[in-house]
Amino acid sequence: MNTLELPITVETRPTIFSMADQAISLYPKLGTRGVLGQYAGLNGFELQGSSLTKSIYAYNTNFGESNGEKGGEFSRVDYTVNYATEFWPSFYQYIMPWLAVMAMLILAPNLEGKFTELRLAIPSTALLTLVFLQLGTSSDLPKLSYITFIDQLYLFGYIASIVLFALFVWGSNLYETAPAEQQQTVMLKINRIDLIYQISVIAGSGLIAVSASL
Repeated sequence: MNTLELPITVETRPTIFSMADQAISLYPKLGTRGVLGQYAGLNGFELQGSSLTKSIYAYNTNFGESNGEKGGEFSRVDYTVNYATEFWPSFYQYIMPWLAVMAMLILAPNLEGKFTELRLAIPSTALLTLVFLQLGTSSDLPKLSYITFIDQLYLFGYIASIVLFALFVWGSNLYETAPAEQQQTVMLKINRIDLIYQISVIAGSGLIAVSASL
C-alpha cells in the first residue's frame, strides 16, 4: 500500500500583515471535521485524514519595508492531507502479477536437472516480465523521491531472478562435468541448494510484507 501526502500552506499577505505591523495571526481549529472540503478525495486513493500546524515563518528579507526586524515574519498554517491506495484494487493490480512471477521462480527448481534449457529460460523470462510489470506500475503512480513497498517487491524479484539464473548455470555445469558414477550425488547436492533457494525466497517475501505492515 502506497501513501501520499498533499501539503497545503496558507500564509498572510501583504507585508502590512507581518508580525511587525498589523500582525494578523492564523488560528486553525484543530480537529474540526469541516477542514476537508467536499472535493478532497483523490481517484485511486483513500482519504486517511489531515493534520494542521500553526507557525511563524521568517523570511530573510523585509521586502523593502522599513518595519523593523519582524517585517519578514508572517503567520502560517500548514495543512497536510494524507492518502493511501485502497488495498484490494492495489493488490489485484500491482501485487498479484508479482506473485504470479515469483511463484514461477519458486517452482522452477522442481524441474529435473536434465531440462537444462528450460531451467535457464525461466529466470531470464521472469526477469524481463518483472521489468515490464514495474514499468507499467510506475506509469500509474506519481513520481516519488523514496522507495515504495512495490519498489521493494520488484527489487527483491530482480535479485531472486538473477540468483536463480546463476544457480541453474552452476548446477548445469556441475552436473555435466561430473563423472557418470557421481552424477546422482551431484544431483542430490543441487536439489539441496535449490531447496535452500526456495525457502529463502519465500522467507524474504514474507519479511518484506511484514516490514511494510509495521
